[in-house]
Amino acid sequence: MYALTTPEQINKYKLLTLKSALGLEIKGLKGRGKSANTLACQLLGLPKGTKKTVTFAYLEQAIQSL
Repeated sequence: MYALTTPEQINKYKLLTLKSALGLEIKGLKGRGKSANTLACQLLGLPKGTKKTVTFAYLEQAIQSL
């Protein structure tokens, strides 16, 4: 079993889960609560109303930079 212990590992995992959730939203799946796009925009500092595909690209860049 692998444990995430450093802040960098935890942040990368958070970004990966947001990327997966946003990918499902792009395909048409919806969840309860705030959308993954809204959460990702808040986390990345993107303006409200950013398209999901643009947010997805920013998430990929953020993950690769870690």
